Amino acid sequence: MRETGGRPKCDLYLTGFLGFDVGGIGPEVPEGLKNAKSVTSTKPRNVSLSRTVLYLRLSVNLVKSGGSRVSSPRSADILVLLVVFVGLAVALIQVEPPANTLFWRVAFNAGHVPLFGLCAIAVLRVGLRWPIRLANWRILAYVAAFVVTNIVGTVAEALQAVGPRDAAFSDLVRNALGSGGFLLLVFAFDREAHPKFMARSWGSQGFAVLLAVLMLAVPLVPLVTTAAAYRDRNAAFPRICDFESGSEFMFVAPYDAELEVADEPVGWGRDPTNRVGRLAFSTAQYSGLAISEPCPDWTGHDRLVFEIYSELGKGVKLNLRIHDAEHDQRFEDRFNRVLAIEPGANVVSVSLDDVRGGPKGREMDLSRIRGVAIFDVRAAATFGLYLDSFRLERD
Repeated sequence: MRETGGRPKCDLYLTGFLGFDVGGIGPEVPEGLKNAKSVTSTKPRNVSLSRTVLYLRLSVNLVKSGGSRVSSPRSADILVLLVVFVGLAVALIQVEPPANTLFWRVAFNAGHVPLFGLCAIAVLRVGLRWPIRLANWRILAYVAAFVVTNIVGTVAEALQAVGPRDAAFSDLVRNALGSGGFLLLVFAFDREAHPKFMARSWGSQGFAVLLAVLMLAVPLVPLVTTAAAYRDRNAAFPRICDFESGSEFMFVAPYDAELEVADEPVGWGRDPTNRVGRLAFSTAQYSGLAISEPCPDWTGHDRLVFEIYSELGKGVKLNLRIHDAEHDQRFEDRFNRVLAIEPGANVVSVSLDDVRGGPKGREMDLSRIRGVAIFDVRAAATFGLYLDSFRLERD
């Protein structure tokens, strides 16, 4: 075996891997080696085999002890940790969802859970290797990992507040649940950290695992409900919105207006058991209702139809806009129409051929419709209208 500076190279390799000196097998034998039997031989040809077996037994003892006897952290661990935190900050501040859709926004929010969970485990790994000789340090390392990870998360949220992204308190909650859930799950199986606790009852370990799973599952509930809303939306097509399903409100929202689900007005003359939307317009610059992400593929249909009922004593003007996924937010790059709403029942029908030719300089992609909106511009006074039955029809 080749010697390096008077020591076998395998000694140096193992020292680098485990983080402490395994060279002098004598009075300074590491704790993990004290129970290992000597396998040395007087025959030089067996030295390599003997040392290999000795290293294997040393590794097994260290695994059993959870690495609690490691004397110092490796500089590589600290470097990796810095890279993790820098990468975390960059991801939170700069990385955007692949598409600006409800699903991807919710998915990115849910991503805080595994992201900060893995960061907490990285911090814990370094903490357990730190040469601190305190009572219960192994348990304190879990607490320190949780605190450090969430401090970094708080700083990242603060940076988002002054950067291109929006900060949110809910993100801090997801960070805490993710880091806490991952750490608790690891702690539940770390017998070195709490041998008496674990030996007393398997029920205690089961409770810890269950609590960790709940902490990790709760932030994922919005992702599940969002997926269910997409399923309901697709199943209802070509109906777009009729205010009968709660999942519709994942995609329907008022802006500078108030929306409530109400009984159909008696004067409408339809089914009085119907539930409709009552929209109260304000005097803001833009006040109305937005339907985001209807089923995108409108090809194979001929017109968009919806109904409005007015209890007002005179007619009002509303604006209708429809845009696709390529819309660049310019007025000229979408379909726009002024609607004349008269007192009583109104049925609005819009040809999809007109919608296709709405943008200037291009055709609207009817297979990628992204949004519909009805709104008023600087109304002289507040007023209310009833809306219902947004749908696509064929000739």
